[in-house]
Amino acid sequence: MGFLTVGIVVLALLVVQSTLVPLIRIGGIAPDVLLAYMIIWCSYHDRSQGVVLGFCGGLFQDLVGGGTLGVYALSKSLACYVACSLPRSKYSHDFSLVGIMLFVAVFVHQFIYTLFASREAAAGFLSLFFRNGAPSMLYTLLFGMSTYGLIRIIQNRKGIR
Repeated sequence: MGFLTVGIVVLALLVVQSTLVPLIRIGGIAPDVLLAYMIIWCSYHDRSQGVVLGFCGGLFQDLVGGGTLGVYALSKSLACYVACSLPRSKYSHDFSLVGIMLFVAVFVHQFIYTLFASREAAAGFLSLFFRNGAPSMLYTLLFGMSTYGLIRIIQNRKGIR
């Protein structure tokens, strides 16, 4: 998949994130579909491509979503760096290892994002992390694993490894 195609997918996911994802919120918490896509994408690509994807996607999200400019770019870049740092040959086809990779990368993203958000909020870091960050992290993990499972089913039916 070319970089232009990935850019179009990222922009489409930002539209989905801002229009459709609010409809599936649970208690005000929604999954980060862009982050889930990026991390799954990283299971097939190298670190430099992942960091560029994380930075560009995060920067687009910063520009669209408002807030402190650069927080999403930083947190998504670091999450993609972590996800792409794991050896792909060992985990790209193993559902449980992809789950662990998703968990670690989503945790890194949420930790960085909450760290910056807590500087602007009256609540402290731990309070904000456990009230908003952890539930969002779990929802994104569940969404990402479901998406990855569907991708693997489609790939298996088409004979793609």
